[in-house]
Amino acid sequence: MKKVLCLLTVSILILSLAGCGSAQDSRGGTIAQVSNVNDIISSAAAENAPTARRNLPLSSYKFFTGEKPGDEKYDIDLTAMNSTMVYSEVSNMMMEPQSYEGKYVKMRGSFAVHEGETRNYYACLISDATACCSQGIEFILDKNISYPDDYPPLDTEITVVGTFDTYNEGENKFIQLLNAKAYYG
Repeated sequence: MKKVLCLLTVSILILSLAGCGSAQDSRGGTIAQVSNVNDIISSAAAENAPTARRNLPLSSYKFFTGEKPGDEKYDIDLTAMNSTMVYSEVSNMMMEPQSYEGKYVKMRGSFAVHEGETRNYYACLISDATACCSQGIEFILDKNISYPDDYPPLDTEITVVGTFDTYNEGENKFIQLLNAKAYYG
């Protein structure tokens, strides 16, 4: 029994030491070692960093409502935050919506729509730093336009500005941006 335990211990030790070497993928290349979670988040954030396309002048964007936002001051500008901060702020909005009511918000994410029984729900989906999870904020445009004719294709990156508000539907409380202006490009 002692020999079996000793052999098992030595085997585990050898396997753990062998695991410290560099790994290779199926093509023979070395797989990069990531030292911690912060490296993973930083790597994903770098991949999702703003591109030159996002920094175009407003005149090159298409506006859902036909109007572009001016040089407004935003109470919360999610477009100026890194992806980790954006996801944290949106989580806070979901958890404590009462502290955000009436705030003027600017956000960027993917366009989504849920076609409900009585109305459509339009949303801007915001991903976390690793792009594995997303949270959506519904928006109500300041003008009545037609879906799908006047809206961009699903999953198009959009920017939305509007006033944060909450509403109840049944027993559930939801958040939305009212009097919103939205654009893409």
